[in-house]
Amino acid sequence: MARPDEVEEFLRRAAARRAQAQGKRPRPPQQPAFNPPPPPKFRPPEPQLVEAEVVDAELADTNRVGGLVARDLSGTEQIAAQVKQLGAEVDLADDKMEAHLQQVFEHQVGRLKNRTAAAAAPLAEITSSDLAQMLKSPAQMRNAIVLSEILRRPEERW
Repeated sequence: MARPDEVEEFLRRAAARRAQAQGKRPRPPQQPAFNPPPPPKFRPPEPQLVEAEVVDAELADTNRVGGLVARDLSGTEQIAAQVKQLGAEVDLADDKMEAHLQQVFEHQVGRLKNRTAAAAAPLAEITSSDLAQMLKSPAQMRNAIVLSEILRRPEERW
């Protein structure tokens, strides 16, 4: 979009050419018809005076406040006694649980050692004829294949 001064310059030149073409002298350029007003200057707001208001302060009633605090804290002794009692009960329950766990796990570990030794003995006494007898039935053959998969090292998966 053209600016106003470019438009005015174009119109002035067009008028000059027209005047030359008609044999007349060109008119002098005219002042633009519209002059925008200058922007307003900034004026800071004028300070306003505010009157101070004096307020009388009231003192707090210390007896009343002390009574409220004492009332609010009256139950703390009971709470402290209950917390102490609950702590003792938790400690006792922890001791009982620890004793029970030791008894159960020590007993089971001892039984596991005996079972594994007893179960390993029959496997060591298997002969080739026993093995041939085991592989005669299809169910025993399936069990042997499963057992070989369990006992074989998984080298193809490494």
